[in-house]
Amino acid sequence: MFDLTGKKALVTGGSRGIGQGIALALAKQGADVAINFHSKAQEAEAVVASIKALGRDILATLSLLETSAWMAKESRPKALMEATTTSASWALE
Repeated sequence: MFDLTGKKALVTGGSRGIGQGIALALAKQGADVAINFHSKAQEAEAVVASIKALGRDILATLSLLETSAWMAKESRPKALMEATTTSASWALE
């Protein structure tokens, strides 16, 4: 397919369904993955275990701000982080 080694991906709703499938597919291609979930902590933990088993870095969080910080560990497009933070600002009020 394609090599995503050294890339990071953000998957919202990554604890189940299509989001889970996308997170696992990205990790299989070499990406480190951050998943954001709302209330399915057990399902998120299962995704974390699966992605760690692939040897990839994984973050599962309820906080999009934490996700943005994780993605920024290396240089990432500033616009992506600003868009993530802006679209998540309603959740902080």
